[in-house]
Amino acid sequence: MVVMTGAYREISPESLHRTAGMPNLETEVADALGRAPAFDASRVRVTRHDTVLTLEGFVNSRSEMDMAGEIAGRVRGVQRIDNRLYVRAALAS
Repeated sequence: MVVMTGAYREISPESLHRTAGMPNLETEVADALGRAPAFDASRVRVTRHDTVLTLEGFVNSRSEMDMAGEIAGRVRGVQRIDNRLYVRAALAS
């Protein structure tokens, strides 16, 4: 599991497990999301089971939700994405 928090990311010990010959897709996807200039990855968690990536958490808009899936899909080795992101409701002022 990789959790993006602000400009930093926390990597849990279980996410460091690598299958022989397989890149750490969680980290690669989290890094790609963090580099996207128009995307706030601070509340997105990336987990993996084999080559299926799951994106969970909250984003600011439907376009960010779609963008996250597109960014993750461009990472080499990702074969399927389970996009479980939710659009965070705007707070009433």
